[in-house]
Amino acid sequence: LCALKEFPSSGLRLVFQEALCPFAFMCESEGARRGESVYLLYVLTISGVAILCNLRSPFSYVSGSILSQNDIVGFNLQTHIQSAKVTAVKAKPGCLVIGRQDGSICCYSLGKLAPSSPGFSNELRDDAGIGRLWTLMSRTKALGPVQDIDTATVNERELLFVLHLDGSLRVWDISSQTKLVNYNVHLDDFEGQPSRLWVGEADDDQELISLAVLHQGTMVPACDHIGVYAFSFGAGERFLLSPEPSVSAVPLLEV
Repeated sequence: LCALKEFPSSGLRLVFQEALCPFAFMCESEGARRGESVYLLYVLTISGVAILCNLRSPFSYVSGSILSQNDIVGFNLQTHIQSAKVTAVKAKPGCLVIGRQDGSICCYSLGKLAPSSPGFSNELRDDAGIGRLWTLMSRTKALGPVQDIDTATVNERELLFVLHLDGSLRVWDISSQTKLVNYNVHLDDFEGQPSRLWVGEADDDQELISLAVLHQGTMVPACDHIGVYAFSFGAGERFLLSPEPSVSAVPLLEV
């Protein structure tokens, strides 16, 4: 799509049996050959069923086509360990990330592993590897609901950025499932609640990655702000992100 071009007049319209959440992610299927699926489509139903559709070229379908069961992978998020309400979702090729009302984050290898395979789902925890007793104790320190999730590649590492309603901004290394940063955006005295998160591309020359957080005002009259946070990172053997970013604010004034 391009602002200078008209919206395509032809394409593929998919109809699902159940209403969908306002989320969808589509990407090319890696290593696809002629006759194989060329696109991966991730969607989520309002009842909590995650669906992966393996699609061929739109022009290979005719009106009324029904996708083969072999081209659809689905699983119910509510049947897994975590059953709190889903509040945020993000996808990348081979991975679906779910954030919940209780502050938990879980990564599913959808498109990479079968749902029944070991390691298909992994919850990101502060206490990974410390022990079950400590796990249960640590969960008493509840986090706010997950507000938004974004991903970025930094120094060839896939990072996950998670924003919580209580102001916690956490950065995780997806492959090692380790937490790199825990920063609270409320420390910057922005009025309102953090609600949205956008992560920019890493600047390898400056060794900086910037992100923006929307703080929605709760006072009357309300004034929303965009907080811009720049984290420095090291490119050595031990990858590190700075625990304290540089911060600037952009007020969003009504016209």
